[in-house]
Amino acid sequence: MKKTKTLISLVSDQQIPNFLFSKQIKPDKHILISTKKMETKNQSLNLIKALGSPEYKIVEVNQDDIQDIEKKLSNLKFGDDEELIVNITGGNKLVSHVAYEIFKAKKASIYYLPFPSNNYLKLYPKEDASKLEINQKINLGEYLKAYGVEFKFQGLFSKDIALPKKMFENFANNELNGEEIKELRGSRRKDNIAITEDIRNFLKKIDFQSKEENTLSRREICFLTGGWFEEYIYFTLQEILQLQREHIAAGKIFRSGVQNEHDAMLTYENKLYIIECKTSLKNNGQSIFSETIYKSSALLKDLGLSAKSILMTMDSTTLRNNNGEFNPDFLKRAKLFEVKVFDYKIISDCDEFKSKLKEYFEIQ
Repeated sequence: MKKTKTLISLVSDQQIPNFLFSKQIKPDKHILISTKKMETKNQSLNLIKALGSPEYKIVEVNQDDIQDIEKKLSNLKFGDDEELIVNITGGNKLVSHVAYEIFKAKKASIYYLPFPSNNYLKLYPKEDASKLEINQKINLGEYLKAYGVEFKFQGLFSKDIALPKKMFENFANNELNGEEIKELRGSRRKDNIAITEDIRNFLKKIDFQSKEENTLSRREICFLTGGWFEEYIYFTLQEILQLQREHIAAGKIFRSGVQNEHDAMLTYENKLYIIECKTSLKNNGQSIFSETIYKSSALLKDLGLSAKSILMTMDSTTLRNNNGEFNPDFLKRAKLFEVKVFDYKIISDCDEFKSKLKEYFEIQ
């Protein structure tokens, strides 16, 4: 008779180790050992929603009271037909220690994931010690759900990289820095605007065909005034990382009722990357590098220890000196906030850009 597979997970702020282990194990039942702090954040339910677990139970313990932990874990009853599997990666040291001792006595298989490895170590039974390699890949929607983040992905303007690449070339040829672009930027929030003679000549010069002959839609305006760069980066990353559509997107996410627009987000090797795209790092002649770096870093809050932030910019003057070398102060600030920066000098050289991306994402 096949045994019921019961997984026991310790809930923490780091959701992905529990998510991946559960996806790999495919339990029939899931018991989540949690705390008041974690339940205030809805961490257990967020994880369950992301997993779509068929049957679950939440056991809340006082993480600082060993007697409370021992009592509640000891009182859990299991049938003879249940196979117990425990993941003690989450939780604090006290909860992990007590869980190990109690479930060891119940002859459970106990696993632990050393950060940032992708191999779970089997801690018990010791005579059967081994590594469990996780072959699951979390997609972007699952990752955000696991952290309780609502999201709505907006569709791309372009069907492939051809149009964004053409706009990239227009920018490189200094065709997107004139008064027409400034005029269009002022209309980004309008549903559509009439195409003036100057705008018509501009569109003809950059070889852009609007859907309507006499008006530009809001989506067309957003694309012309910077959306093309976001999509150029999107398609480049999709190609380099060989990503399926469910692993990369541009869109909006909502956290605690606050809406944030993201130029691009992706999951790769079970890590989240948030990409900020800026055609320029100046506003009214003043550098906005510091505030951009701060914003990029802040967007990672509560999204896991492995989440990364990347700044892509077409700015060719702000970050480098006259010799073409990075300003060390800017590099220090980016490193301090753990933001990886790719600027115009790198991005404009297609081969170098792809090489640097492969190096950053550790692609052989």
